[in-house]
Amino acid sequence: MKPLMQCLKKSGESDTSFIRECVADFFNTSDAERNELLPSGKARVYDNRIAWAISYLKMANLLES
Repeated sequence: MKPLMQCLKKSGESDTSFIRECVADFFNTSDAERNELLPSGKARVYDNRIAWAISYLKMANLLES
């Protein structure tokens, strides 16, 4: 969550696609890692984890939609 917050600090308001890119750059995430699918095969693990991080930050009132 901290890298996500740092990305938002740099850019101010942002959309989810920017956040995904920024955090991926922060961790030097490879394309293979970003494209790995959840066991259901319907969503990517990386996108899912970013979405959960955003959700938890919203629940903590540290982000708003």
